[in-house]
Amino acid sequence: MICKNCGYENDDQVKFCVNCGEYLYDDPEEETEKETAPEPEKEEKTEEKAPENKGNDKKSKRFLKREKKKAKKEKKTGGITFWQSLKRIMIAVFITVIVCFGCGIYYFYNQKQSNAKELAELQEENKDQAKEIKRLKKELKQAQKDKEDALVNEKLAERDKKQAQEALDDAEAELEALQDDSDDSSSSSSSTSNNTSS
Repeated sequence: MICKNCGYENDDQVKFCVNCGEYLYDDPEEETEKETAPEPEKEEKTEEKAPENKGNDKKSKRFLKREKKKAKKEKKTGGITFWQSLKRIMIAVFITVIVCFGCGIYYFYNQKQSNAKELAELQEENKDQAKEIKRLKKELKQAQKDKEDALVNEKLAERDKKQAQEALDDAEAELEALQDDSDDSSSSSSSTSNNTSS
């Protein structure tokens, strides 16, 4: 039988092309006719042995029924055998696993890159915050120093004020003492002058 797909000449008893694997029979009846159609020489022999072939006719009918069922089944499955379908399933599973594996690698790689980028941003932010904290600590120290200086200056000013007040009080006391002395001396001089005039 000649394959309709590739043109390779196959043996009449095979169902699939030896070269390309294509199903050779389009119609299951065509297959069974060719299988059951005896060659001209065999027909002559069967005619001679007709009484003996009664059992063979039943067997051939059963065989034809089985072959028709097989042909229908193959036609439904598109001529694909169990091993071919298993092979296709295994290939599909393998491709699915590879695609899932590739997607997983892609996802984890992107996740790692995203995490690294986020970490770098956080580190940069931490550096900025550390600089800000240092600046604020420096300003706080300066403010505390200024406050301490202001307190010291205030205490010095109070002390200077007290000293000035004391100096002023002393000066006023001396002035009063001088005035008292001058008043005493003027009164004693006036009394001495009064005494001398008398």
